Amino acid sequence: MATGYVPIQAKRVKVYKNGDATNGRTVVVNRRNIKDFETFLEACSKALKTPVPVRRIATIGGEKVADLEELKGQEEYIAITTGKLQLGLQYGKIISPRRDDKNKNGLLSSLEDGEVLPPVYHNKRLIVSGRARKISRATCRIFVYPNGKFSEESNVLLQMSNLPTMGRVLDALAEHVRLSTAAAIRHLYAVDTYEEVKDPRMLENGQKYVAVGVEKVVKHGNYGQRPPPLNLSTKVENTKHQKLPPIKARSKKDGMNSTSGSEDGKKSEDEYRTRHKQKKERKEKENEAAIPTKPVSHKRAAKDKKSKNGAVTFNPETGMLRFYIRGRPISLHAPTNCDNYELDQVLPAPEETLKLEWVYGYRGKDCRSNMFYLPSGELVYHMAAVAVLYNVQTKTQRHYLDHTDDIKCLAVHPDQVTIVTGQVEGHAEKQGQPHVRIWSSDTLETLHVIGLKDFEIAVACVAFSRFDGGELLAAFDDDNDHTLLLYDWKNEKKLLQQKSCPDPICEVEFHPMENTVVACGKQQVLFFEIEDGQADKKMGLFEDNERPAFVVCLTFAENGDVVTGDTEGNIFVWSKDDRKVIKAIHDAHEGPVFGLARLPDGSFVSGGGKDGKIWQWDAEYNKQDLETQVPEDFGPVRILEPGPEGSIFIGTTENAIVQGVLGQLAKFDPLTQGHSDELWGIAVHPHNGQILTCAYDKHVYMWDPQTHALLWSKQLQEEAHSACIHPDGEVAVIGTRDAKWLVLDLLQNGQVIFEDTDGKEQIECVEFSPDGSRLAVGSRDNSVYLYNVTDSGHQFDRIGRCTGHSSYITHLDWSMDGQYIQTNSGDYELLYWDASTGDQIPSAQHMRDVEWATQYCTLSFNTLGLWPEDADGTDVNGCSRATRRAICASGDDDGKVNLFKYPANQKKSGSHVYGGHSSHVTATRFLTDDSGLFSTGGRDMAVLQWRVQ
Repeated sequence: MATGYVPIQAKRVKVYKNGDATNGRTVVVNRRNIKDFETFLEACSKALKTPVPVRRIATIGGEKVADLEELKGQEEYIAITTGKLQLGLQYGKIISPRRDDKNKNGLLSSLEDGEVLPPVYHNKRLIVSGRARKISRATCRIFVYPNGKFSEESNVLLQMSNLPTMGRVLDALAEHVRLSTAAAIRHLYAVDTYEEVKDPRMLENGQKYVAVGVEKVVKHGNYGQRPPPLNLSTKVENTKHQKLPPIKARSKKDGMNSTSGSEDGKKSEDEYRTRHKQKKERKEKENEAAIPTKPVSHKRAAKDKKSKNGAVTFNPETGMLRFYIRGRPISLHAPTNCDNYELDQVLPAPEETLKLEWVYGYRGKDCRSNMFYLPSGELVYHMAAVAVLYNVQTKTQRHYLDHTDDIKCLAVHPDQVTIVTGQVEGHAEKQGQPHVRIWSSDTLETLHVIGLKDFEIAVACVAFSRFDGGELLAAFDDDNDHTLLLYDWKNEKKLLQQKSCPDPICEVEFHPMENTVVACGKQQVLFFEIEDGQADKKMGLFEDNERPAFVVCLTFAENGDVVTGDTEGNIFVWSKDDRKVIKAIHDAHEGPVFGLARLPDGSFVSGGGKDGKIWQWDAEYNKQDLETQVPEDFGPVRILEPGPEGSIFIGTTENAIVQGVLGQLAKFDPLTQGHSDELWGIAVHPHNGQILTCAYDKHVYMWDPQTHALLWSKQLQEEAHSACIHPDGEVAVIGTRDAKWLVLDLLQNGQVIFEDTDGKEQIECVEFSPDGSRLAVGSRDNSVYLYNVTDSGHQFDRIGRCTGHSSYITHLDWSMDGQYIQTNSGDYELLYWDASTGDQIPSAQHMRDVEWATQYCTLSFNTLGLWPEDADGTDVNGCSRATRRAICASGDDDGKVNLFKYPANQKKSGSHVYGGHSSHVTATRFLTDDSGLFSTGGRDMAVLQWRVQ
């Protein structure tokens, strides 16, 4: 769907929350409130009041809906946030029983033909037939107690439609209940019967439950009642499950050391502490169930390091380190050769550093007027938080890297050297507010930073004045009032701040002949006449012409008239004197006009945001016969910029830039190309070092890191999430968001030669064993599927399934010999598996000396230092280690790439931190010779190549 598409005909649809067939909500889809499919998803989230945003829409029959044009009026749809699509429910047909539906005996009265049978309730649970029995209530309020703590009651309200499995319920309870053992919650028991709850359907409103870890449930029956104080003077019977409290010493001023003031009291206290210590040590040994190994030699035990998440501890006898993420304990085991380990030590940053070498792609999907050709022969544009200067002749890049988050807009000063870029709110504590930066394209030096406290949301668009040689700078805030700000930028002085309108502004320019700011946006063209520190706003008059949904681009004729393009395919020419339309070219393009540019000879070119065509118009606005079609692989036109020797640069909505000659299709040359939707998948070719990436835009790209060229691309039918390449280098496996995984022939430019499906949820990670004989497929359904691989990756046979995680798989690594697998999950578990059978290896201590072929798991002893203080579990998204260098790199949620020494096994590990991404960094991968590093950004869609030096 083209960006900026607005449905013309209103549609009224009804949406139901996934798993909740009773509470549908009506959403009206029209040009006023729904401009694209993302806005429709937001409207569904708001209407259904979902705790997390709606991410997918499906029909009642389960077919995926991904476009507004696929929606049908008066139809019903299912809104999915996370988890599996729950079919089989009678969406729209389950209604609450009324008193009228029963006769005097309490029985249902007879129903007419075609009438829906009212539902039946049992124990406050709505009962429906078939697959709809999974979860049928919206909410359930229960009271939960930690095992053995009778008075610590937690009142928990569960959103049952989001908790289809017991594992999800236990994850939700972990946010409210903390066990005394600090372990994860593994079981839930009803207080009245002590029967284990193994299905969410067994939960009842208002009932009491006991949360238990790996220990046995304490059955006393007095949960919710504070136990009576113990009489220590009387012999206590049956203390098997009871814990005697320690005898508290009185203050010294009372002249006593114990409660009784006798030696017997002191002796009782010492005996209790001794028993308690022995019991604690015995329980730790039982829980570990460790196979005896050679003890680790250490100088001394490290002291606790406390953080908000809990104490970081290390036991030198067992070699076990424990730290906490969101209150959950993470137990890691040091290798036996890790001698003299001390928790207090600080691991310094590595000697190696990174330098940004190349940025793949251009931000054309959702930004406008952000590409300019400079007299230096460089094309300036932006991607993520990087302003790129691309030399067209030498095919090299330079980078301006001082921004802290997404660059939203860009403009060039009349001197053709000074650049201004505006950003959204950033991650950094300092200069993290939305602001503009003015810098030199010659030296890449920041000249001025303006507006740190002036902008509320983001800098939507910027422009230098032209009538006076560029003394002024205009900018629009992306706030609700779309405030206009005017600066004397050289003196960093704000001259004006004025609300403009409640509707979005798409582009702004200074008039070339007078002190007037011209802006266009939703259904309007605005003229701000600047005089005496005030901006006199005047509206452009459409007169007899229908007002378009959006006016998205503008330029100026040689005589000063304003030329605009809009989403209805029109080109309007506005008189510079009375702001009226003096010429209207209707249906100039099929779909919106996204790009307009005036050529040196006074003629114009326009680009279509849907048809991908470029038309040329003479100075009198007559269409020339010369038609240019941008190749479909690059996407529709976003912006046009005249180039040298009659060429033209074209930025597209698919985040590509191409250079060509008008009317000559064969001469279009891609300068850069990138993904146009969220990006997670990346893999390195084992032999030639080529890089494969895949994203939610359904594209797979193969890059050459030496020439930075796109070697080939493949469009899939599914959104891609993960990738790996067979050690022989002939095939690649792509994991999709639809539970499929595909095998691509790399020798045939990505031709799909095999596909299979595992589970019903997203394939989070895929990895071949080092010798290529096996494949592990990690799914969002908490399982890892194992396959035997033959014929260099052309034949796959399933041999097992790893089950045991209570949350989705995030990362996995193979051992060097291919016998074992280690996995991380969404609830911060590190588990080990036998790769030949899929059985879990319960003893983590037994795996402490296994050598791993890769280091993609972010939770391990060797990656402890990657996690910051008070980590919440989402801080580190991915990591990898170099093959020949003792370094590793991680990508975090703040858009940073971090370079550490490897192993990074100290809690305090120094690192080099690099910006460039503006979204969460989803993955990092070293080249096969460790000469470079690639990183991928999620929502910023950027692929960055770094040189290791």
